[in-house]
Amino acid sequence: FYAVFYIFLLSPFTAISDSSPISESFCTSFLIFSVYHFQTALQKRKKVYFILSGVELTWTSFMRPAHFPLLMIFTILLIVYLLRNKVKPLLYVVLFLTPFFVGEGVWMVRNWIRYHKILPTLNSIYLSSCKDTYRFPIWQLERSWGLENWSIDWLIQKDNADISKENVGLPYIVYTSQYNADSMRAFKKFLNRVIIRYAYNYNGEAIYVDSVNNDNYTIIADRCHKYIESLKKEKPFQYYFVSRYRMAKDYLKLSIFGNFQEPYMKFFGTIMYYFVIVTGFAGIVLMAKYCRRFSPESLFAFIPLYSIFIHPVVLRLAQNRYFIPSYPFLVVCAAYLLYLLYCKAVSKSLFIAAKQYKR
Repeated sequence: FYAVFYIFLLSPFTAISDSSPISESFCTSFLIFSVYHFQTALQKRKKVYFILSGVELTWTSFMRPAHFPLLMIFTILLIVYLLRNKVKPLLYVVLFLTPFFVGEGVWMVRNWIRYHKILPTLNSIYLSSCKDTYRFPIWQLERSWGLENWSIDWLIQKDNADISKENVGLPYIVYTSQYNADSMRAFKKFLNRVIIRYAYNYNGEAIYVDSVNNDNYTIIADRCHKYIESLKKEKPFQYYFVSRYRMAKDYLKLSIFGNFQEPYMKFFGTIMYYFVIVTGFAGIVLMAKYCRRFSPESLFAFIPLYSIFIHPVVLRLAQNRYFIPSYPFLVVCAAYLLYLLYCKAVSKSLFIAAKQYKR
C-alpha cells in the first residue's frame, strides 16, 4: 500500500491531465474506483459493489470507448473466480453488466435518432476536426508507416527545411514502387499549393485554420489510399508489424510534460515515469502466475497490457496521453516488484542473522 501510495504521489504523469477538463482524468478515476469495487465485491459478495463496479466501468468506457472490451475481461475474471469458489455466477454477472446494458441502450437510441444507424459507441473513433478534413487521409498514411503526428509539419508546413532533403524525413523502408522521396516532395509541393490558410478572431485570439476544396480533397485521399495499399501489398511485414511496433514505442514514450515550465519538474517527472515503466513491466512478468489463473489480482497486469494492445496495435493511436488511465495499475505492478525485492532482502538478512546467532 505505501509503495503504491508514494510512487503515485510522486509521479506527475497522471496529474498532468487534472488541470484541464479532458476525459483522461475522469476516466482514470472511474477505472480505479471500478477495480476497487470489483475486488471488494468478490471479497464481500455484496450486490451493491457489483453494481457500483459496473456503473464505474461503464462510465470509464463512455469516457474512452476503447475501454469497452475491458467489460469482457472483468466478466471473465468474475465468472472464473465465482466458479472456483463454487458460487453460481449468473446473478452477479447480471448485476455487474446491467449498468452497461442500460447505458448502452440509451446511447444507441440516441445514435439512431441522430444518425439513423445502429452505433454502439461513437460515429467515429476520430475527432471530427480531423476526420472530416484533408488531414485525415494524410494521417492514415502516416499511421501506415508507424508515425502519428497530428500537425504533419513535415508534409504541409511551408518553408520546411525537410523539403530539400532527399528522404523528406522518412526512412527508406516505407517507400514502395508507387512512391519514393521524389514523390513525397512533389506531394508536399502540391499540398502547399492547394491548401487554403486563413485566420479568424476568437475572443481576441487569432485562430489559424486551413482547408482544401472538394476536388483537391479527392486527389489527396486517392493518393494516400494508393500509397497505403502499395505498402500493404509490397511490404506487409512493415505495414502489419513494424509500424505497430514503432507506434507501441511512441505510445510509451513520454510526451505530455510540455505544460511544465520548470525544468526540474520535467526532469523529475521523466525519471519517475520511466522508473514506473521499467519496474512496472518487470512486475507484470512476476505477476504471470495470477494471469495464468485468471485471478482478480491479474487485473493490475491486464489493464496496462490491454491499453498497449488496443491503442497503438489495434487502433494505431500512439498518443502518450491515452496511457494515463492505465498508468496507476502499472504503479501497482511496480510496487509488487519492490515488495518482492523487499521481502527477499528481509528474509536474507534474517537468514544471515540466524546463522550468526547459531555461531
